[in-house]
Amino acid sequence: MEATGLFPLRHSVMDMIGPYLLASPQWGAAVATLSQAQDVPQMASWRKIRYVLEDGMTVLFQENLPSTKLPACW
Repeated sequence: MEATGLFPLRHSVMDMIGPYLLASPQWGAAVATLSQAQDVPQMASWRKIRYVLEDGMTVLFQENLPSTKLPACW
């Protein structure tokens, strides 16, 4: 997990990653909310809209995006 940043696949792994959680509190907070995660919708329309959402989120989280351009992302 430290090398890849991926989430754990089993709860048993959580006991081994204590030091990593301390070093990366954002990752730990994300892992804590995994129980609220939902699968992607099983509708045909999802295949079309997911690319639009993916593109919007990519632009939104770019480090060099000025705050004045945020309204254009919506």
